[in-house]
Amino acid sequence: MEKFAWIHNPFTAKAASEFTSAEEENLTEPSCDKILRTKFGSMEITDVWISVKDEYPLLSAKAQQILLLIFMSYLCKDGFSAVAVKKSKYHVKINVEKEMTVAVSSLIL
Repeated sequence: MEKFAWIHNPFTAKAASEFTSAEEENLTEPSCDKILRTKFGSMEITDVWISVKDEYPLLSAKAQQILLLIFMSYLCKDGFSAVAVKKSKYHVKINVEKEMTVAVSSLIL
């Protein structure tokens, strides 16, 4: 999680080892941005990175990509858990595809 600290706090975090030199350079820019600092205090982290895509395109794209991967992993895990519960409850008599769609569709995106 330490290598993703810059997503939650780009003001003091160090660049991750997989950063390009351009991305590393862009990470120093937000440290002086008071408007960005305010956004981090008042908005959801995903909304912040979407809102600054014009000001910090490299950082915004990288943050959104990582956050999307984390979110998709969560959805997969949640979906498989729902299927496991249904299968153990009804054994093999259920149509897993329909049950999984119902279980995952209740999530708010």
